[in-house]
Amino acid sequence: QKERMNLKTPRIETNRLLLREVQETDVKDIFDCWMQDEDVSRYMWWKASDDIAEAQGFVQFELGQIENEKWNRWIIVLKETGQVIGTCLVFYNDDANENHWDISYNLGKKYWGKGYITEAMKEVMRFAEIELGMEECITTYAKANISSANVLHKLGFIDEAEISYECSGGDLITEGILCRYVSRDYLVTDIEFRKFTDFDRGIMYDILTDAYSFDERCSKCWDDNWKESDDFFFDNPDIADKYAFITCLEGNPIGFICWDPRNCPEYVEIGHNGIRAKYKGQGFGKKQLQEAIRRIMEYDGLREIRVCTNSNLVAPRNYESVGFILYDRKSNDSESAFSGDYLYYKIVL
Repeated sequence: QKERMNLKTPRIETNRLLLREVQETDVKDIFDCWMQDEDVSRYMWWKASDDIAEAQGFVQFELGQIENEKWNRWIIVLKETGQVIGTCLVFYNDDANENHWDISYNLGKKYWGKGYITEAMKEVMRFAEIELGMEECITTYAKANISSANVLHKLGFIDEAEISYECSGGDLITEGILCRYVSRDYLVTDIEFRKFTDFDRGIMYDILTDAYSFDERCSKCWDDNWKESDDFFFDNPDIADKYAFITCLEGNPIGFICWDPRNCPEYVEIGHNGIRAKYKGQGFGKKQLQEAIRRIMEYDGLREIRVCTNSNLVAPRNYESVGFILYDRKSNDSESAFSGDYLYYKIVL
């Protein structure tokens, strides 16, 4: 269960910082670092308090949000000392008439002016774009909060309008600025999708072995299947070039995906799908999947695109980011139980 949670709010490392999920043991650090500091809370939605119960309530609320796919909160830790120094958040705001991505962050006063929030938020924004599909983000800052304005502008936010809003627990009406961020394209443009038969036997096996190298149990469990699949495609080149392709970056093969059309027009099912470990988290997996979907959707009369994956893998986020909807879940009692329950997704056309 904890492994699956970490996929939703992953650990992120920068040169100086570790970003991780909130833990019950963070209460005192949060209270000591910023929760009782009026200078930190001045332009925030919460109010500074000398009661540690406020920090306890904050932690319990965040622990309850861990399963919320539209809410990703990180505690910011200084790697050099292990000290908790702040927190940051990206979330989808769908309250009332609002439907947009938003961000929030705060930092202990003694750590101001060192570039920590900018460093953390660059990676949080990158995660939100690539893994959550964030295309735009709207947030606000107080006119008087020059430091926060500088952070947002460094991240690429553009000021749009003057507004007023409540902060410091509702005790203060603040003159502020609404600003907007439009997603940048992190992908290297020199990406192409080539025929399977442009490569030698073993390319599919090599890519999948690399893609699942994060856990040696994957290879032990699926190695034979990967080899058999690779042999099948090379023994049947016509099938390989119709229902699979290799993703290349600057001429180098970095990914592979295939699909099974035998149940068309009722549905087409995506099969093996992987990106080399070195290129994960940069949007290439999403690009590869989008290209496969584009090709599959050309089939006449097709009603659905389906895929089965596992709950403890990164893949569910990738499928959800391009529009797949979960329609079934089954427990996994096989030798691959470490990978989590079976998740069944589909796109209805």
